[in-house]
Amino acid sequence: MDVILQVFVIFVAAKAAAEVFVRMDLPAIAGELLVGVLIGPHVAGLIELNDSILTLSELGIVVLLFTVGLETPLSELLSVGRAALLTSLVGILVTLGTAILVTLAFGHRLDESVLVGTALSASSVGVGARVFQDLGLITTRQARVVLGAAVVDDVVVLALYPLVQGLGKAHGSVGAILVGLSGGIGFVVLIGALGTRLARRHPGLLETTRARRSPFVLALALCLGLAALAEQVGLAALVGAFLAGMVLAETRDRYELDRRMLPLFDFLVPFFFVATAAKMDVARVLQGGLGLTLVLTVVTIAAKLAGSALGAAGLPRRERLQVGAGMIPRNEVALVVATSSLASAGITSEVFSVIVASVLVSTLVAAPVLRLAIPAPERHPPEQPGEVPPEATGRQP
Repeated sequence: MDVILQVFVIFVAAKAAAEVFVRMDLPAIAGELLVGVLIGPHVAGLIELNDSILTLSELGIVVLLFTVGLETPLSELLSVGRAALLTSLVGILVTLGTAILVTLAFGHRLDESVLVGTALSASSVGVGARVFQDLGLITTRQARVVLGAAVVDDVVVLALYPLVQGLGKAHGSVGAILVGLSGGIGFVVLIGALGTRLARRHPGLLETTRARRSPFVLALALCLGLAALAEQVGLAALVGAFLAGMVLAETRDRYELDRRMLPLFDFLVPFFFVATAAKMDVARVLQGGLGLTLVLTVVTIAAKLAGSALGAAGLPRRERLQVGAGMIPRNEVALVVATSSLASAGITSEVFSVIVASVLVSTLVAAPVLRLAIPAPERHPPEQPGEVPPEATGRQP
């Protein structure tokens, strides 16, 4: 099939699905995932996952994590309260442990089970923000805890992934893994600490050149450069992109960059979600992985809800339940980890399909569960949409 025709089909199908899901008060990402399954080679066969489409998908990952980084200044991340930090860590531990046990119980390898648990441990910042925004509760204490914890989830899982991926390599010795991990941690600390300090001292750093749209051009160059550098030190490109966004979030051009990134985001990011979901083999899930999919989905949703609620120390019982419900959805980081694990042969295509199905279900059930946890009198739908991370919705913030 012609490449341009495939690009047209994927882009139009993704945007149409996003529009339908937004009108149904559901996350746009869920629509993009569902349409990816339907038009993929395992169902309708309308698209092929060739090198061109996969390259657009990889660029979509980089742009997605860069944009998320722009929403995550290091200063705000370090100021996250004790409740948000405990919510994240307890939720990750409980979900990781239960996912490993379930996957092992279905006869899969330990290293594969650990990758599954890692993928399903991170909650979605965007979907959580969108749900609280729709309920008019984005400024409440429980919403702030959820968003802070979800950001910590992303950072912890992205840092943990290279380690668990190395453990699955038969030729990787413990010493080599530790050296690689040290290098990765050093890269993250160096870029995060020195980069953000430089950005704070020189908030107009991106305005030093006279080229047209120089802040955007320099920001994109930094994003691609750190993404490439991250790959050279053994990390995923998305880690470098996330760090680039986090550094630039400290500059005074942060909100201007947010606005200028939106067209690029709207074009490239859907290719990641559609191409990722298109790899899901529905027939294989139904034939051999349906039991694992059902059990893993239910257990990890319950584990994330219970673990996050348990970790939300200092909050009243009702608010802790709301925090747990807000941490249910998985999306961006889970799919990134699953895709990278499949590409490196850390997981099989069957297990990958199970993860995608679990992510899709968790995204769809998050809003109804949170509505059940919040009584109707406490909801205050906003008159005007506020600022939420762009991956939360198919519409421009």
